[in-house]
Amino acid sequence: MNTVTVIYFVLAILFTFLIVYFQYFFKEKKYSDRNILAFLRFVTLLSVLILLINPKIVRNKFLTVKPELIIAIDNSESIQLNKQDSIVRSLSEQLRKNKDLQNRFRISSYSFGEELRNNSNLTFQENRTNIHTALTELTSLFKKELAPIIIMTDGNQTYGNEYKYLRSNQLVYPIIVGDTIQPSDLKIDRININSYSYLNNNFPVEVFIYYSGKEEVRTKFMVKEKGKTIFIKNLLFSKNKNSELITFKLPSESVGKHLYRSSIVPFRNEKNTINNTKNFSVEVIDEQSTIGLVYDMLHPDIGMLKRSIETNKQRKVHLIDLNSSESVKNNNDVYILYQPNDKFQSVFKEIKELNKNYFIITGTQTDWNFLNEIQSDFKSNVGQTNEKYFPIFDIKFSTFYMEDIGFSEFPPLENTFGTVKFLAPMHSILLNSVNGIEIDSPMLAVYTVENNRRAVLFGENIWKWRSSYFGIHNSFIPFDQFVNDIIQYLSVFNRKIPIELDYEPFYHANEQIIIKAKIYDSNFNFDTNAALELRIKGIAEILPFILTGSNYEANVSNLKSGNYEFLVKDIKKGNQIAGAFTIGEFSVEQEFSYSNVNDLNLIAKNSGGSCFYPNQKNKLIDLLLQDKRFVSTQKENKIKVSLIDWKWLLGLIVLSLALEWFIRKYRGLV
Repeated sequence: MNTVTVIYFVLAILFTFLIVYFQYFFKEKKYSDRNILAFLRFVTLLSVLILLINPKIVRNKFLTVKPELIIAIDNSESIQLNKQDSIVRSLSEQLRKNKDLQNRFRISSYSFGEELRNNSNLTFQENRTNIHTALTELTSLFKKELAPIIIMTDGNQTYGNEYKYLRSNQLVYPIIVGDTIQPSDLKIDRININSYSYLNNNFPVEVFIYYSGKEEVRTKFMVKEKGKTIFIKNLLFSKNKNSELITFKLPSESVGKHLYRSSIVPFRNEKNTINNTKNFSVEVIDEQSTIGLVYDMLHPDIGMLKRSIETNKQRKVHLIDLNSSESVKNNNDVYILYQPNDKFQSVFKEIKELNKNYFIITGTQTDWNFLNEIQSDFKSNVGQTNEKYFPIFDIKFSTFYMEDIGFSEFPPLENTFGTVKFLAPMHSILLNSVNGIEIDSPMLAVYTVENNRRAVLFGENIWKWRSSYFGIHNSFIPFDQFVNDIIQYLSVFNRKIPIELDYEPFYHANEQIIIKAKIYDSNFNFDTNAALELRIKGIAEILPFILTGSNYEANVSNLKSGNYEFLVKDIKKGNQIAGAFTIGEFSVEQEFSYSNVNDLNLIAKNSGGSCFYPNQKNKLIDLLLQDKRFVSTQKENKIKVSLIDWKWLLGLIVLSLALEWFIRKYRGLV
């Protein structure tokens, strides 16, 4: 109680004493039980005054807080497929019910597959494993305290970011379940392709194949479409040669989505052959693209660009000479602006009105003062001299597939000397080099601004590149493909259709399948009032799309393995679009037949923990019990209690009043 409350309390006692004295002792009133009645009146009045004062009483309460112990259990299908489910269940139960651990820790149990779940209901049916998300969420959940994490898993992640480099502020103790001996195995690890290709064109494919084993293995890599082999290559692997990068091109001979099956012929006694197969798809577009090439000067680059682009029969280059009265207002899909100057003022204005993508090429005749003013994507502080720049391929470029066709062998491009600063996020394809020294400035880059794709090349005389390539390789094809890859990047994004679909061409068995759709009105604005339905060939049920955020979604899970064709229809407007997907016979979890010991050891080491195996359960328990970092703490809680909350004080008032009334009644004083 504070000083003011004490003063009030003393005054209450004095006031009560004076009242009682006046009532019972001021004049001589001798009768039996006077002292008892005076005492009861004193208690009653004082209690009432104390309630009115309502003093706060501070009570100290001490709590013993045990450290948290987290048990995270892999609930994915691979645990059951590798016959480790009974071991995991038994081990998790033993850890949770261990008396020594219960006395030392507060034990919390979680399970995880694609997501972390706050329960221990183990089914081992989850078709994806995301260890990174599980550890990240647990670390965030207990970030204010030291909480060691026991994670029971085979270490094989099928979804999400790699977990082995995760920096956890909690100690991680993996219990590795499953077969830890890695058998010899061939695996298609990754396939890189562009999503679209034009009719009568060739699209590039990049395949990464890995081998784990000591013996020499000869095999074949094949790609099939509709059962027909369209590509084959012999491969040789050994202990020292355990990977292969295969690059090839496939023809786009018919319109639509094409499904391909790539596979490696298994070697003798290979146990896990599921990961020897991987599917991919490409959508072939039958759409003539027109490119408007705008220029104010004659230059060999202009003719070269026209010839190179038109090697793709689906593209037509429309030359626009600004010295004539011709306007850019025509049905061009992409514009190439060659060495802009102040005559391009109306060109930029019209392209902005048409909302088109464009490709700027600069050179020694470019008016940089005009270019810096007319657009805000990049700026350059140019000088008065010209410089020759050699190209260097940027190996970090990943916006779309781009092959290094030997750019280091090409002659230099000429441009006005100066430094370029990008104000928009960009991705460089080629970097600049002067006198053998790479400079921090791109030569060729692509970028996106407000849903528009753009590209820029800093340098003229690109015609020399095409001639040089032919002189070395006796072919124009790879170079022309390089030019058309840039045009394709700029062309695809401009094409709008009433309904856009987002789905994977291939799904694993038991995987959740969500088909997403977007529908646009006449102004290409997202329509939130549409009515879409999904019809799958061979299935009578018609599925509705549900608006979820910025997409319409339809769930078509629980289908059997096989090939499926479907149709998405706009009920109101009648627009429709077709699609197809394949469900494989195997779950992605079946691709792993052994434990990922290396990654689990790495995450344990990075966090300060250690790895264990199921038969080392007691060793793990002893380590946790003996670690002096995991100690209980005592917390002091100061609790303020108002006297008005004390029910016994109210009872005392009632009791004293009742006794006083009873005595007075009994003595005839009432």
